[in-house]
Amino acid sequence: MRLWFAAEEESRYKITKRFVRWWQILGFIVVAMFLLLFFFPKGQLLQSIAQQRQADKIVRQYLHNLVDLYPQEKKYHLLLIEQDLKFGKLSKVIAAIMPFLVKKPTTKTDWQALMLYYNILRIETYAKPEIGYARKQGLLKMRNLITVLKQGPLNAEDLLGIGDDLVKMGENKPALAVYQRVLTLQDKKCIQDCAQLYVAAGKFMLAYSKYKASAEFYFFAQGHAKTLAAQRDYFMAAVKSLQSGNLLDLALTEGYKHIGNLANDKETLIFLSRLALAANKPKLAHDFMKRVVRLKISP
Repeated sequence: MRLWFAAEEESRYKITKRFVRWWQILGFIVVAMFLLLFFFPKGQLLQSIAQQRQADKIVRQYLHNLVDLYPQEKKYHLLLIEQDLKFGKLSKVIAAIMPFLVKKPTTKTDWQALMLYYNILRIETYAKPEIGYARKQGLLKMRNLITVLKQGPLNAEDLLGIGDDLVKMGENKPALAVYQRVLTLQDKKCIQDCAQLYVAAGKFMLAYSKYKASAEFYFFAQGHAKTLAAQRDYFMAAVKSLQSGNLLDLALTEGYKHIGNLANDKETLIFLSRLALAANKPKLAHDFMKRVVRLKISP
């Protein structure tokens, strides 16, 4: 039961609840964006944005502001187009990319624009019915673009995507050349998770009896794998590729070299023990099995 004087005191000192107005929130965001524009190290931020693979509304707004401030900077436009593509604004990005395409790319930005257009075209093409004129025309455009793109300074991620597309088109010889080019790059890292693309390349190279190349791609996939189970699968696939070419000594050497997080994995050690026996190295097989026993008895 509430007393009459308690109710009176509550009404006398009643606190009014106030909510933030929408225009206050908008103003705060605008001020924050401009502070970010002028005081944050722009180069580092743009590099971070270029490596981002998820759509982000704040990043998109930031890029809009950059484009407004520096309309002549093509790289800002391209980053904004890439963000719009992540948001699924396909018709918008197709129109936006056109002014940045040139017949003979020479600069880094020219090649980036052409590669971005290829990615847009890929999404547009594979969205069409599998059997139909639109899909056929899209694939033809992709083939023509690949002929040009192969002459440019593509990174491992771009080449892997193109190689996978060529395989799907049945263009096996060009795909082989693209995959072999990946192996010549000094930096083979991907911004996004390229494990499945590396696996596809490994399978393709194995089908062409390119045992060393196949193993290399599987080892790359192992390096990109998120779980221990996936790392084990790709590691074993790499070693088995070398086994398929009867390169048993090399398989053991490369196995040692790339064992990484699997050094104390029971299944991997048993696998390597069997490989050592197949290579006629019983002492090495025994060493692997001793490590397995130690794992079993360790607390």
